[in-house]
Amino acid sequence: MSGGTTTKGKNKKQPENPSKMTKQTLSVEATGELAREASLDSISLQIRTLTAEIKTELQANKEEITTEMRKELSEFKRDINKLLDNMDKEIKEQTERIQDGETRTEELEQWSYDANKAIQHMLQQQKYMEDKLEDFEARARRNNLRVYGIKESKEAKPSELKDMIEGWLKKELGLEDDLQIQRVNRAQAPKPREGQTPRSIIIQFQQSKTKDMILYKAWEKKKMTFEGEGVYFDHDYTAKVLQQRKAYLPIKKKLKSMKIRFQTPYTKMRIFWEDGMKIYNNAEEAARDLKTRGCEVEGFQMAEEGIHKDKETNVKGLASWKQVGDIGTMKDRVRERLQEYELRRKKTDGGEETRGSIAQEK
Repeated sequence: MSGGTTTKGKNKKQPENPSKMTKQTLSVEATGELAREASLDSISLQIRTLTAEIKTELQANKEEITTEMRKELSEFKRDINKLLDNMDKEIKEQTERIQDGETRTEELEQWSYDANKAIQHMLQQQKYMEDKLEDFEARARRNNLRVYGIKESKEAKPSELKDMIEGWLKKELGLEDDLQIQRVNRAQAPKPREGQTPRSIIIQFQQSKTKDMILYKAWEKKKMTFEGEGVYFDHDYTAKVLQQRKAYLPIKKKLKSMKIRFQTPYTKMRIFWEDGMKIYNNAEEAARDLKTRGCEVEGFQMAEEGIHKDKETNVKGLASWKQVGDIGTMKDRVRERLQEYELRRKKTDGGEETRGSIAQEK
């Protein structure tokens, strides 16, 4: 044991000098502080260097971006100005066209007004001439008598027709006096084929009273024949009168089926109803009255007079046209429409106008 205790005592260090240890500690701390300061200075230098580089790059980028933006804005402004110039040019052209259109419209309106008056006058003159011509033709036919039903093979030659008809009339009606027939001829129409309805024969008398006397005797006799075949007489009507009388055919057919007495003097119709006689001026009027009496006329077409009334209505429609307002009023209407068009165009092109205004402000 004594040996072990002796060894331990020998290995135990003796305590150092305290003042020496303090100096060493201070020296180490001072060295560490200097190292930290040097490290901080290096980092600060690196930061300043990096900051300077970033500032340089930012300045270069700023100048590049500014230059590029200015270039793009300049191009954009140039495009906008060009577009505005084109729009101004187009608006100017449209304004000129509208002004030209106003002038042409004024001229056309005046021309239409004058033309309508001229057409109205011409239509009135035409109707007047048609009426005069109709009256002249009716007077020229006043001495004529038409005979229907004589076959065309009965006369050997056209020159023999007059003698044949005059001898037949005297024999059939028991006349002895001279009939004063001036001319006898077939109606001016293509010769029908065998078996078809023959053309009527027109007899022209010197005096209308002779024609009326023969026509009255023929109607009084009721049944006239030529070589055993039935014939009938009638006035020599104009084409217009024939058309008006033809419109009565469906009505005549209906009245005959109902066994109602009627007469057709010239262009009118006389019907003898149970409540009294009534005269109708045209077929349409007669058909309308029959319908109110419960007699529907089948296959009826509007009479020529009714068609003529429609034409007169159309003519009156043309005649009722008149110039609306004066030229100044028409200009105001055109100007208002132009302003409405401009407003619609601005609403449609609102985006383009917004961009243009921004470019101008910049």
